[in-house]
Amino acid sequence: MNITYQNWSPDTCGCKVEEKWDKDDPQAGVSFNKVITKCSAHTSVADEDLFGVLYANSDGENKRKNQVRKLLTEDVGLALGELKTNTDGSTYLDFKNGIDLEWSFTGTGVDRVLTISVKGITLNATKRNAINSFCTTKFGVGKVEIV
Repeated sequence: MNITYQNWSPDTCGCKVEEKWDKDDPQAGVSFNKVITKCSAHTSVADEDLFGVLYANSDGENKRKNQVRKLLTEDVGLALGELKTNTDGSTYLDFKNGIDLEWSFTGTGVDRVLTISVKGITLNATKRNAINSFCTTKFGVGKVEIV
């Protein structure tokens, strides 16, 4: 075994945790080791549950934010994203010029809600319903709010 440790902080709050992984077994992935600090929004979350709430659970805060962004840029039916080119010639999907995403979390503990606002375009009812349907199916009722 070749266990390595690293500190990780999500961009969704001020918590910091220590992760571990076995360099000899990359298939095992990263796992939680210990809490370093908790932000005020997560003080009520048990230490052993924090990594799941932040990331590892299927509705983890960081996953929610990143997967909603991915949906918004990659879903062709939403028509919000486009293929862009890096300086090295590689490509990636991102929002069309003039469109951007603002996000924030409200609440505390395990019940925080991700609030999403798409800027630079008005979402019609069809697009808003598609996003809400995705979020409810993927993360559960009341986990994401589109404003």
